[in-house]
Amino acid sequence: MGAFLRLTKKLICPQCGDVLADADYRPLAGSLTLTAPGGDQLTPQMGAVHMRRAEEQLATADSAVAADEARTRLEFVRSHIGELIYDLPCHRGHYTLATAPQMTRSMRRTQADWVSPRPG
Repeated sequence: MGAFLRLTKKLICPQCGDVLADADYRPLAGSLTLTAPGGDQLTPQMGAVHMRRAEEQLATADSAVAADEARTRLEFVRSHIGELIYDLPCHRGHYTLATAPQMTRSMRRTQADWVSPRPG
C-alpha cells in the first residue's frame, strides 16, 4: 500500500542545507512536481541543453574553482545525457543537477521530510 502513496519532501542543497524546492511525487501517476521556494515550478531540460551550458561555463571560467565546478557539471551531464535533468538553484549561488529518478529514489529511501536531491 505504501508504494502507491504520494510523497512530499523538501529538497535541500547538498552544499549548504538550504531548501531548493518542495517535491511532490505521485508514484501511481509517475509524476514529479518541483516548486521553488518562491513558488515557481521547476522544469527539467534535455541533457543536450545542459551540455551546451556546462561547456560554455567551462570555456568562460575565470578561476580554477569555477572551472572545477563546470567540469563536474559536464561529467554529470555526460553520464545522464539521455535523461531529463533538473538544474536546482540555491539562493546562495549553488546549483545542483539531478535527474527525476535520482530525486524520487532519494525521496523513497529517506524517512525524513528533508532530503538531498541525489542519493549519497
